[in-house]
Amino acid sequence: MANETLVEDLIEPLREAVFQSLEPLVTIFQIVGIALLFYIIFLIVKALFRWKTMSKIVKMAKNVNQINNKMDVLIEKIDKIGGTDRLSEIKKRKKGKK
Repeated sequence: MANETLVEDLIEPLREAVFQSLEPLVTIFQIVGIALLFYIIFLIVKALFRWKTMSKIVKMAKNVNQINNKMDVLIEKIDKIGGTDRLSEIKKRKKGKK
């Protein structure tokens, strides 16, 4: 019995010393965890904004393709009417009216 109390008397201060030495480490891990949580939230918000931007870019690309197709149709119609000579005549007339 005396040996058990002696061992407990020796272990108790060691246990307190170990817990006191680990306390700053636990605090550091808590700070790192909170920072990591904020970083993850930041990445999620950034991904949402990037997704929104990319959807706008895709929509703009579709509009540009539609405009390009319409311009191709107009160019074909102009070529059927009289070709590029006709365009140069129209430009000359506009310059003469100014």
